[in-house]
Amino acid sequence: MKNPNLYVILLALFLVPQALIAQDTGFELSGAVLSHYMWRGMRLSEGGVFQPSVTVSDKGFSLNLWANYQFDPRRWSEADITAAYTKEKEKYSYEVGYIHYGVNEGPDSDEIYTGVSHDDAFKPSLYIYRDVNYGKGSYIQVGLEPAIPLGKKAALNLKAHAGYVLKNAYMGTTDDGKDFSNFYSADFQTSLTLPLGKRVTFEPMLGYSTALSRNARQAIKGSSVAPRGETLYGGATLTLSLD
Repeated sequence: MKNPNLYVILLALFLVPQALIAQDTGFELSGAVLSHYMWRGMRLSEGGVFQPSVTVSDKGFSLNLWANYQFDPRRWSEADITAAYTKEKEKYSYEVGYIHYGVNEGPDSDEIYTGVSHDDAFKPSLYIYRDVNYGKGSYIQVGLEPAIPLGKKAALNLKAHAGYVLKNAYMGTTDDGKDFSNFYSADFQTSLTLPLGKRVTFEPMLGYSTALSRNARQAIKGSSVAPRGETLYGGATLTLSLD
């Protein structure tokens, strides 16, 4: 592992002690097993992955530690840190945050972002990400995330996200090596939230991702292992939540 930051993040990810968390602080621990590592339309693994995540939150502030482990070859490929602040007013939720992408055998980068979502039946959202390190560009994402209740704490979740890139080299380049501004990718997911007791949920998921423009298809093919710029993927997540 050539990236020393990866060691630090992975150590924190697995050693965050619950004993240090105040009584009124939220704590969430999850682990996902997926057929592929997907990020904004890019397939970043040939095969299956394991993605652990720890989130601590209090009074609107949150800190998330996340990592990706590839089964073939067996290695930790990435570990990220996200710090955010969320403010809710009426049915709107406003968020600002910072993300550090710690990539093994690849360039690290950093983003600042802001977003807004509305708590109605379709749960629309708009997020703007600005890469302030490697990419030197932006990414705009709009989404819908409706959920259909299926009983106490169980739900059918539907997600649709679409992105637009603004000269962000971290999102890949065209065949001639140039960054670009154009529609990027669309991602569709369906999942089931199934309660396993009061604090644990199990969520199987199936997703599909595709490029939305010729430039994006070239960038996705060049920066990922999706030969046609599209991927069908799936998996499941187990989550423990303590409030």
